[in-house]
Amino acid sequence: MEDKKCPVFVDGKECGRPLTLVDLESEKIARYDLATYECSLGHRSYILLEPKTRDSS
Repeated sequence: MEDKKCPVFVDGKECGRPLTLVDLESEKIARYDLATYECSLGHRSYILLEPKTRDSS
């Protein structure tokens, strides 16, 4: 995974702290996974990800 930085603006500047993956919801939003990331200040970011190939059995 590439290093992700917090995109939340605080006092007109981007927070920029490293993000940590806190939750990954699979197969709940169409064909994408919803990843929830959080920085050390508690800002949350939600990112839609292409799901990894799954067995269709």
